[in-house]
Amino acid sequence: MIIFIGIAGSGKSTQGQLIAKELGCDWVSTGKLFREALKDTNNPSLLAGELISDSETIDIVKKNIEKYGKETEFVLDGFPRTVGQAEWLVSQVEAGNYHLTLIVNLEASEEVVKDRLITRGRDDDKEEIIEKRFEVFERMTKPLIRIYKNSKLPLVDIDANRSAEEIHNDIIKYLV
Repeated sequence: MIIFIGIAGSGKSTQGQLIAKELGCDWVSTGKLFREALKDTNNPSLLAGELISDSETIDIVKKNIEKYGKETEFVLDGFPRTVGQAEWLVSQVEAGNYHLTLIVNLEASEEVVKDRLITRGRDDDKEEIIEKRFEVFERMTKPLIRIYKNSKLPLVDIDANRSAEEIHNDIIKYLV
């Protein structure tokens, strides 16, 4: 499993798809999984740009990645995003339930991210929701880096303010 983390608009989907294509494996977008799983619920947290609960998130992700088994490589885009989710993942990797090849932390500036999100034009990419995502990311997702480093999981920080090709080339160096 290769995991991509970073703020919305940092390039997780773009890079995840490029890596999956290059490696000939599946790309699993947790954002897409969440939107599909919750599309008929009108979940107010999701609609406001907030994260859904850890238990909901873990259930959705677990259901979708169990089919791969330990030996099948795949790209997991956008999970985990909270301390609780990261602790669950670490415990699963340490217990040998999942094989983790690499965690790619895409670091991008707020200015770059805002431009990318507004350009892609999804319904949930409005200025006020984007601002909320920055706050949620700082508070809930950034602490995961310490958890991964303390757990000695394979983590690499990548400057995601550059072109998709430059970012991709950097990531590939860690996978070959």
